[in-house]
Amino acid sequence: MAVKDLTDTIRWNIEAGAGITANAYLAAQAGRTALYRRFVTLFKEIDVLTVPACGVLPWPNRDGEVTVIDGRPVETDCPSSSS
Repeated sequence: MAVKDLTDTIRWNIEAGAGITANAYLAAQAGRTALYRRFVTLFKEIDVLTVPACGVLPWPNRDGEVTVIDGRPVETDCPSSSS
């Protein structure tokens, strides 16, 4: 895929990720590991956890970004989704 084919949101995500420090990345990984361990503990007590998996079904990239779900605006920091 060529850079010109990337959506504004994908470019925004790449740029936002470029500003993440190694310490911030490692702290996020530690948080992810802690959350994983909490789920391991939880599933020792329960067999099933039912939650929504996603707000929308997949859509073609050429259609742009989802800005409204069920009549409500999607909250995001990405500037392209407000246009």
